[in-house]
Amino acid sequence: MKEIIKGLLGFGIIGLILYAGYSLVTWIIYTIDPQIAAAILTGGFTILLSAITIVISRNYESKQKIKEENRMKKIPVYDEFLKFMFRVLDPNDNVKDIEIKKFAKKFNPDLLIWGSSDVVQKYSEYRYAAVSNLKNENRDKINKFKEFETLLLSIRKDLGHKDKNVRENDFLRVFINDIDKET
Repeated sequence: MKEIIKGLLGFGIIGLILYAGYSLVTWIIYTIDPQIAAAILTGGFTILLSAITIVISRNYESKQKIKEENRMKKIPVYDEFLKFMFRVLDPNDNVKDIEIKKFAKKFNPDLLIWGSSDVVQKYSEYRYAAVSNLKNENRDKINKFKEFETLLLSIRKDLGHKDKNVRENDFLRVFINDIDKET
């Protein structure tokens, strides 16, 4: 409701400004010498366009600054997650359940604060796939890896990567040699 009132108020103010501008231009055109009126109108439009340009560029710069600051907060969170996941996926590193729980206890709040909604959703889907016990264990492992790859793509997208040429399993090939045989 507040947003609707703000929107209506904004349109009302813009309408008043436009009406006042129209009245001012009409008065200038009909009461002042045409050459002077042309100079005043040209100067006025130049000033108006400059002001609008400055406001728009400052607004854009402010949004970009906030976006960059958020990105800088996300990088350590995602970096920590990926390093831990590579430990979990390494068959030579026996990560214990207690370590996973401890990591999740620290990581989950950071993810909820700094992760995009897409990354939070993909992480949730990955966790569900990782903890669910399906009858076909080999297929279950493949599904877990697929969910992990989807999560990785979401993280990269959140950090600004386009990944236009990335195909299915490209990221999984980084740490699984025979992923194409399994799928």
